[in-house]
This record gives sequence, structure tokens and C-alpha cells, in this order.
Amino acid sequence: MAEGRPDRVLRRYSEVSAALRDSNLLIVGVRPESEPEAGPARAEIQAGLPAERMAEWQGRLEALAREIVDGMPSDRPVDLIAEFARPWGQAAAAMVTGVKAERVTQLASLVSAATADPYDAELRARAATASSEMNGFFPSRIPPKDASTFVALSQTLPCLLASCWFALVERPDEIGRLSANPDWMPQAVEEMLRVAGVPRMVFRRAASGERFTLMLAEANRDPEQFPDPDRLDISRAPAGQLSLGGWLHSCAGGPLIRMAIGVATGAWIGRFAAVEVGHVEWRGGPIFRWPAAVRITLKSG
Repeated sequence: MAEGRPDRVLRRYSEVSAALRDSNLLIVGVRPESEPEAGPARAEIQAGLPAERMAEWQGRLEALAREIVDGMPSDRPVDLIAEFARPWGQAAAAMVTGVKAERVTQLASLVSAATADPYDAELRARAATASSEMNGFFPSRIPPKDASTFVALSQTLPCLLASCWFALVERPDEIGRLSANPDWMPQAVEEMLRVAGVPRMVFRRAASGERFTLMLAEANRDPEQFPDPDRLDISRAPAGQLSLGGWLHSCAGGPLIRMAIGVATGAWIGRFAAVEVGHVEWRGGPIFRWPAAVRITLKSG
């Protein structure tokens, strides 16, 4: 942050969305500060996500998701995170990047932990060492066949699915509505991202040195933009949720993330029989948190 000056904290949807539109605000990390060249990186990622490749990945991910769900028992609650999201996310990472080494997954978990809690100096040090070793597995470093894509799919995506699915299982009636109306999946994905997306906040800096904290999670529950904002409503018309950023600072891999959430959710939604909420243990840090487990019971057959 600028010397002697605290961040300006933006919480309202209008303020946060305006900041995401502002080309004069630079993307920064928490500590140490960094200013990546967003334009070239975005162009590289988008070039690696053509429609035909996305369609191929979707078909393969759907088949893998069905295979995992079909192998789950129906005589006990299953943990959607440990038994589905994590192995499926790791398989997705290997498929998209072409890297299947088990060591890479171990390194990716260290990088992800520091992203969730970047204020922890020990986690940051471990992540820096892990990132250096990870880069050796990705010599070209060109998205989407790069280390950051592997981390996003193998680590961040399962955490995001955990948060989205926890919000959904707290509303079993919404699961039933989505099961009866599978064509609602695109707007259901947007609504789950609005209510439960990560990260909770991002950071920007002006040329003057003034820093801004954009509270994405709070903006996504601004009643002026989203009536009855704390209620998950899968039939809610999309109104510009900000969990994946927006405008100039939108997540370049957003289409892949949205597709993956829809595929994974659709795989179990029709097999849903009951939920088991109970005590919830949360993992992560101040930037993003997720439930350690999400348990449901599947229908037999």
C-alpha cells in the first residue's frame, strides 16, 4: 500500500464494478506487490480456448464426471469434494495442460494455499519454492498449458465447487428445481458464483500510488443490484456477478471455469436423493475460504 495511507475499501456493486472498468487501475497482489501485463496474458489464454477445443474438453469432462458419479455408492452419504471434485479437477488439469505428474499436484496445493492466505509469510515462502519447481514441468509457460492453469483446475476449481455446492445443498428445493429444469444450468452457475464465488476480494493500485481493495463478495450481495441478495435463486436473471471479475479485469479463463462448474454440477444433480449438512469445517484464508466437505446421498441405480 502507499506509504502511510490505507487502502480505500470498495463494497457497493456500483463502486466495485466501476473500479473493474477503470483501465487506469493496475492489478496488484497482496504482498509483495506485482503488476502483471494483463493484456498479453489474456490474449494468450483466449487464443488457447477456441470453441472447438472447448467443445472437445466439455465432452471428455462430461464422460469422466459421469464415470465418477456412477461409481459412487448410494447406501451412504458421499463427499462430493473428496470423492468427486478433487479427483475430477486433477484429471481436468492433466487433460488441459498435458501434465500428469503426481508431484505437480503436490506443488500446486502449496501454491493454492498461499493464494488463499497470502498474508502468511511461511505459506508464501513455500509457494515461491513450489512455483519455481513447477515451472520446470511447463517449459513453454503458454496458457492454457501452463502452471497457473494446472493450479486453477486441480486446486482452485475444487474449492470453488465446494463453495458453490455448499450454497446449493443448503437449499434442497433449488436442487430439485435445477434437476427438473437442466436448461437453467447457465444461470444457475452465475447464481452460485454470485453467492459463493472466490476470491472474496481483489486489489488495485492507481498511478498516484493510491490502493484499492475491491470487496467482490460484498458487491455480489448488494441489494441495490440483487434483490433479496442472500437468497440463492437458480432462476434469477443474471445481473453481472463479479466473482470472476468483470470488463477489463475479467478472468480470461472464465468460459472454461463456467463450463467446468456446469458439467460437474450436472453430473450429480439428477442423482440427488438427500443432503447431509451438519457441522461445516472451513478451510483457506482471508482471500478465499471453502467448506472441507459437502455430503449428499445419491439415488440408487
